[in-house]
Amino acid sequence: MNRLAHDNCNKAKCKTCIFGNTPVQLSPERIQEIHTYLANFTASHIFHITNKTCYGALEYQARILYAMKLIPEPTVESFLVTAKQTLNI
Repeated sequence: MNRLAHDNCNKAKCKTCIFGNTPVQLSPERIQEIHTYLANFTASHIFHITNKTCYGALEYQARILYAMKLIPEPTVESFLVTAKQTLNI
């Protein structure tokens, strides 16, 4: 499954997104683990209810890619469009 296809991604953060204002409580070790695999682009973070890619995680990765000058804007849409064009997905 292509985790960067629009249909496989949540359209917004959930209320308890770990990247949101009222995150579900996780241990500091788990938060660091998630940040590490997202920053290294070795895995997607999957939302447990919809089984789609977490919108907050995509935002986190978009900011990294933008800072690296790999996408034109620090947004999820820019990330997904650039991924589609670059990876031919």
